[in-house]
Amino acid sequence: LKSSVPNLTIDFLGVGVEAPALERLARAVGADNVRFLGLVSADEAFRRSVSSSGQIVCLIDSPALEHTVPSKLYTAIAAGAPLLAGLRGDALEIAMQSGGAFPY
Repeated sequence: LKSSVPNLTIDFLGVGVEAPALERLARAVGADNVRFLGLVSADEAFRRSVSSSGQIVCLIDSPALEHTVPSKLYTAIAAGAPLLAGLRGDALEIAMQSGGAFPY
């Protein structure tokens, strides 16, 4: 992807259980265009979302999360950039109703 789109930068905001493994993978494959910014303020997350070409919002695929809606979903929808939605249940329904979500 980097060779096809040389100016592409991927920013991960926040933290999650897979963040350390993703950081190791990015380093291992030389993905110097992938940045892990950790926790940022809500204002900073929204600012970055508004200026992005696309966003990803995901949750672990678990039946226990069927009715969980992450608060970051509302920020992503309000930002207006296309949204890759790795969600299920209520969260996926809300994302799809926004008109800008693409489930995966």
